[in-house]
Amino acid sequence: RLEGEVLAAFDRVHDLAGLDAWLASQLTLDPARGDLALRRVRVLIEAEQRDQAWALLDATLPKLPDGEGDDRLLALGRDLARANRGADAQQALMRLHTRRPARLDVTRELAEALFAADAQGRSLPDEVAAEQVLETVNFLNGKKLTVSASRLAEERLARDPGDFELRLASIRLLARLGDGTGAEKRMAETRVLADTAARYRRWLEVMIESTSVERRPDVLAAEKGALDREAGDWNEVQAARRAMFAEACIAADDRALATQVLRADLVVAPAGERVPLLRALATLLTAPEDVKQLRDTLTELADEDPTGAADALARRALIGVGTTR
Repeated sequence: RLEGEVLAAFDRVHDLAGLDAWLASQLTLDPARGDLALRRVRVLIEAEQRDQAWALLDATLPKLPDGEGDDRLLALGRDLARANRGADAQQALMRLHTRRPARLDVTRELAEALFAADAQGRSLPDEVAAEQVLETVNFLNGKKLTVSASRLAEERLARDPGDFELRLASIRLLARLGDGTGAEKRMAETRVLADTAARYRRWLEVMIESTSVERRPDVLAAEKGALDREAGDWNEVQAARRAMFAEACIAADDRALATQVLRADLVVAPAGERVPLLRALATLLTAPEDVKQLRDTLTELADEDPTGAADALARRALIGVGTTR
């Protein structure tokens, strides 16, 4: 109790020199008091005696149980960050990250201290795993530190340009920062990595999400051109990519382009692959000028899909009474 009152008295008068001297004397009497040693580290930092502070910290940590040392380092880093001592917070958190490189929460805290303080020339250690970098980028972005998140993504991509998920994150960040040109350039560069159905779908989603409404028609048209240039003999991979692209066009409210894709595919699709295309096309033909095309499409669907023929014919019959539903 007396010790607490002494500490509180020093805090009230903000007597750093006196507090440091008292802490030093107590540690002389009982060198095992890690709590007082770490309190003195904080005092020395505030007194701008950093070399002495970090030396004391490095000497104290090995004496503490692992869990206690980690907790105290994290608390010290957070305390320094709250006090707007970003560079000092980085020193504490970097030590903790060295001790516990697999802890995502520590990586996040360190990144926030590094980038929120705009520590030029500083970044996360190279050994941080790609998954942790991505999580940290998303964490920073979620805290509205978009510039910092983008900077971290760009730094890591410079070393690992093949990180597909980080590239998608960077596209979103560039768009959010208003760099539409940079986002489109990164999208074009990333497309070559979208070499599976799952990746291509993710790439399309980010493309739609990160493109402005004004630019979207041109970007979609460019992607249709790329798909058309890749088209050869009908194959499942290309069919799946084109189907996903048609879905993306619908999501982007460009039903006309989706219709073009489906019509082109119907020309080359083998008999066994036409029914899903016809069904998809029939759902898109809703404009008044599409009535004839819709009637023809439903007729083809009834002929090629015996199990759904009754539904297709019933829908075609409704066209004559003024509805295309």
